[in-house]
Amino acid sequence: MIVGRPRRRDDVVFREVGAEESFLYDPVRRCVHVLNASAGVVWTLSDGTREPAEIAAQLAERFDVPADACVRQDVERMIEQFRDLQVLSSNGDVQ
Repeated sequence: MIVGRPRRRDDVVFREVGAEESFLYDPVRRCVHVLNASAGVVWTLSDGTREPAEIAAQLAERFDVPADACVRQDVERMIEQFRDLQVLSSNGDVQ
């Protein structure tokens, strides 16, 4: 379980490419990461103001699916992947 409010790094560039895909550019590591539509929504909502459960509820609403444990688990996995990619701020765990 993720504790705190994830916050994206300010220097990471986010661009949408159509409705189904977006990408992140990490200028520190000079890496591009391709995101699907749901990961793009999680990224934009990871602004340090929302708990993962709130992000999951908004994601479910956006895609018109039930806000169940499966959606919450998917959001937590995406946040963990963002952490692994080091695109969240180092203090993104606690805001």
